[in-house]
Amino acid sequence: MNLARCAAAAALVVATVLATGCVQKSKYEVALADIAQLRDDVAACRAENEGLGRDLGKCRSAREEALAQIDSLINRLKALNQDVRNLEEERSQLSMDLEMAESRARELERQKQLAQARIDTFRRLLDRFRSMIESGQVEVKVERGRMVVKMPSSILFDSGKTDIKAEGKEVLTRIGQVLAEIPDRSFQVEGHTDDQPIKTARFPSNWELSTARATEVVKFMVDQGMPAGRISASGFAEFQPFVPNDGPENRALNRRIEVVLLPNLDELPDLSALVGAEQAAPAAD
Repeated sequence: MNLARCAAAAALVVATVLATGCVQKSKYEVALADIAQLRDDVAACRAENEGLGRDLGKCRSAREEALAQIDSLINRLKALNQDVRNLEEERSQLSMDLEMAESRARELERQKQLAQARIDTFRRLLDRFRSMIESGQVEVKVERGRMVVKMPSSILFDSGKTDIKAEGKEVLTRIGQVLAEIPDRSFQVEGHTDDQPIKTARFPSNWELSTARATEVVKFMVDQGMPAGRISASGFAEFQPFVPNDGPENRALNRRIEVVLLPNLDELPDLSALVGAEQAAPAAD
């Protein structure tokens, strides 16, 4: 019951009694009873309003608590969403790392197989060249990761000359026969001299002499059946000595012809990723 309506009704009854003056006793008592009832109603209204106020306070408190819980949940959801994004980024990075590790493992396995193949080839060369090695005609070594068949120039050429001697032709023929059995390989013939300068009309320096000797060896081996596309010539003059040029014996060792087994392209490291990274990198200002 509304408190304001109760108060208004009570005031109306009192005003009516006062206006009539003298009334019969029964009506007066009835009026007093109505007033008492109205007072009870007013008290009930007040109690009800107080209860409603308490309930409203409880509702407000519950609403604030609910809002606080909602805010807490929102913050947790935001944090969880951030955690999910972080986890997704970590998963993506781990996937990339795993892919790179697998790629490196495959490359290492490939390099291992290629290295084993080179070792097997080197062993076969040693077996085929054994008699020539024991006679001192050639040496077979691994230098700077390359397999090298080394011949002293004295077997192939007279001093300052490029004409191949008979003994040299015999050695080169046997070498060519062995090398021709190695499939899918290219070779480079390298000419080397000692540090004693030469200066003639044909050979102004050791560069010309070492290159001319390597070229003559290549031409002879091609004539003997070596595919021309698998062999090349180069001269290094005195600039890659095998031993120090500090005496006649060492100078003789430095005057040499070497046949180098060149690595195949598939044996070299894959540098395409570096090229791609270089192209993707922004140009420097």
